[in-house]
Amino acid sequence: MSLSTLDPLNEKIKNMIRDWMSDRRIYINDEIHHKDVTFQLNGVNSLGIGFSVIQPISLKRTVVVISRIDIKARFDALKNMPAVERDEFIFNLKRDLIFQSPDFTFDQPVPKSIQFSKEIMFDELTEGQIREVLERIARSVLWVAWYMDNRFGASSERKA
Repeated sequence: MSLSTLDPLNEKIKNMIRDWMSDRRIYINDEIHHKDVTFQLNGVNSLGIGFSVIQPISLKRTVVVISRIDIKARFDALKNMPAVERDEFIFNLKRDLIFQSPDFTFDQPVPKSIQFSKEIMFDELTEGQIREVLERIARSVLWVAWYMDNRFGASSERKA
């Protein structure tokens, strides 16, 4: 959906979020990568963590902040662990994540990536709320990276 077809409220919300992101030099583009969204704003925070802010068509008065950590480099190590040890490792990771603010989704039972998301309803959408949600998601992404590093050592992707 192009900006010209947005209703006035969605256009105002999109502009407010894009301006906030631009002011902090974290805005990249507004290319839509997810289906069924009214708009999508993509950025990278100061730690290099990529994220998107989307407005789902199905949630008319909500934006969702989404980020994902790619753990493909750990997939073989996880897959090759004894099943009981792997299940305990993944259970402990999920147990720790359940107490974080963002929702999380594993892409499969032995994950190659973990997605984090947090909804913000239009009636509570402020610049401070956007900052808070991005911070909470970044902390969750960092937690997974540290958790993996603690178990497997720093990945070659992060040693450089």
